[in-house]
Amino acid sequence: METLLENTQLINHTAPKINTLLDHEWLDDNGIGGYASSTIVNCHSRKYHGLLVAALKDTSDRYVFLSKFNERLDYDEQSYLLNFHYYKPGVFIPFNEEEILPLSFDFDKRNQWIYKHKDFHLEKELQMVNGENTVLLKYSIKTKKKNLSAIKLNLKPLLAYRSFHGNSYQNDNINLDCAHGDNYCSISPYQGLPEIKFNFNNKAVISPHPFWYKNFLFKEEEARSYDANDDLACPANFEFELKAGEDLYISISVEDSVTEAKQAWQEESKRRERFSNQLKQTNKIKSLFNGSKDFIANLNHAAQKFIIKPSSNSTDRHPAKHSFASDVDTKKVGTVQSTSSVSKDKEDFLSKSNHNDEYSIIAGYHWFGEWGRDTMISLPGLLLDTNQDDIYKKILRRFLNYQQDGLIPNIIGSPPAYNSVDASLWLFWAVQQLETNTGSNKWIKEEFWEDLKNIFIAYSTSNTDKLRYQENGLIESGTEQDSLSWMDACLDGSSVIPRRGAIVEINALWYNAVCYTEQLAKSFKDPIIDKATEIKTKIEESFTKTFYIPEKKYLGDFYNEAKLNQQLRPNQLLACSLPFSPIDIKIAQEIVEACTQKLLTPFGMRTLTPDDVNYQGHYQGDTHSRDRAYHNGTAWPWLLGPYGEALLRTSSDKTQAKKTIKKIIGNFEQHLSESGITSISEIFDGDSPYQARGCIAQAWSVAEIRRLALLVS
Repeated sequence: METLLENTQLINHTAPKINTLLDHEWLDDNGIGGYASSTIVNCHSRKYHGLLVAALKDTSDRYVFLSKFNERLDYDEQSYLLNFHYYKPGVFIPFNEEEILPLSFDFDKRNQWIYKHKDFHLEKELQMVNGENTVLLKYSIKTKKKNLSAIKLNLKPLLAYRSFHGNSYQNDNINLDCAHGDNYCSISPYQGLPEIKFNFNNKAVISPHPFWYKNFLFKEEEARSYDANDDLACPANFEFELKAGEDLYISISVEDSVTEAKQAWQEESKRRERFSNQLKQTNKIKSLFNGSKDFIANLNHAAQKFIIKPSSNSTDRHPAKHSFASDVDTKKVGTVQSTSSVSKDKEDFLSKSNHNDEYSIIAGYHWFGEWGRDTMISLPGLLLDTNQDDIYKKILRRFLNYQQDGLIPNIIGSPPAYNSVDASLWLFWAVQQLETNTGSNKWIKEEFWEDLKNIFIAYSTSNTDKLRYQENGLIESGTEQDSLSWMDACLDGSSVIPRRGAIVEINALWYNAVCYTEQLAKSFKDPIIDKATEIKTKIEESFTKTFYIPEKKYLGDFYNEAKLNQQLRPNQLLACSLPFSPIDIKIAQEIVEACTQKLLTPFGMRTLTPDDVNYQGHYQGDTHSRDRAYHNGTAWPWLLGPYGEALLRTSSDKTQAKKTIKKIIGNFEQHLSESGITSISEIFDGDSPYQARGCIAQAWSVAEIRRLALLVS
């Protein structure tokens, strides 16, 4: 095998424009948790980028199998590279932007790159196959010139074969032998991991040529102080002759059986067209402002990327950072770790569930998995008014089947993690939203009433470290290590924000759940109504007394050890926005005013006021710096949902309130063509210019902006 020299002396002449282009990322998903993703110039800036990132069965991780292609076009005795690579110590190859053919990127229907030569245009398109770990590429030549000279496309597949949380390094355990013919090539790099198969509709000249490319550098990981280097293995070179009018289709897959590339492309294209038409027919969101038609269509499509049929029964939030290709000190390189050890509760669940008919939500791309809190907050905004109520219910059921002592898991993993007190309470809200949309509660009685009662009873009788019901009707939660609320960032084993005791939004959610239990019990003539009414009355007597600060005209954040934390945070908005509110309208108006003045930004609600000594206006730097800022100033788009709903409820001028909300929604129109293209980022800086940060596509960010659009359309 050959190795690219580690210490090649190169001078970086690349213009600053490339760094800007690296901030724009695309992503295509396969509906089971896998994806393809990179920057628009296909220069990876994250270890999570890859051309084929697969969600395998019976494992809780996702794997980067094919990192990328090295793409070169040969025409008229000249060669043109089609993508950039970034190497340590900070060198782009090619050196200049001019060495790449002029490029445009179109994401309206599918990911499409158009390379413009004076004699022709090369169009490249990409889509993943729904339900499969298969990615498809299509290359086409468009020209008006007659007698075009031969155009050859040279592709070098660069394999990573690692966890998407890990890094790959050159090692001697890899096997790069190829089995190939005119229209296919297959490689089995590591024992225990699936074979990768390349299929082509046109003849390929395949030249086996094992080669290691070393020291790829991920700019985003470097900025986050993570291991930012990757070595990639090239098994062979693929060469094709491209002709006008003859499209080249390529299928790359780790599935056992693979559909012929052109047929797979046509079938997936038809499926996407059908689904797009379905979304158009069911969509009730009207134009919100001039030019918003495409924005709404993109928002609706963005919502669907988070709905998955899980390929396995678990997705860990913080899986072990294991890299098969870097594990060179053991003979077990490439073997999938056993997932046979599961809890008794999980075994019971597995035995009674039909996993082929399960659905769930990915909390965010690239690195998040199935999170209970995020799922419940996201469900209405992602699925209402899309004619997918059945999928909505199946997602509720998936999490309820894991319910333990009243808690649904914050993370579905091996084993599930029950470190969220509010996830189960958000589930009540998710059920409420669907009931409002359907206009009926019959389905609740038939499918979910016993589950809701069990959660209510568990919360109203609990006395554990995680959850403690109090005589005044409020609930306390949290330990020194974990607040169990959504503001759950930890440093060195302790919570960044010590939110324990009676937490304001958890008790607002609890009050809403109690009132909803009472309402349903009355409808279903269930005697549990008496207990619900008793607790509701207690909360009404204690909530305002516990949290309201008259001189500041807002609610404190949490009450612990006879002391009220008086920082102004957005969590109190839930006391105004939920269907049942424990405060009167005057206090609710004061809260909305305070949050508007101190917390509202164009892209989200700050998590802390700028005048607070703990405020961090920028989310950047190493892990410690980012975790300190995560809930201490960083702005979150999902919080605009509670804010907008609270504004609508408390405003005396509903027309003006709707105009304000529409303006907020409109702020995201440009964002959908930036950062994570066609989606909404997880977080933004609290300070101007409000830089997008975190995940490039976050379920509850998209969901709550879309739900706001439904509310004001």
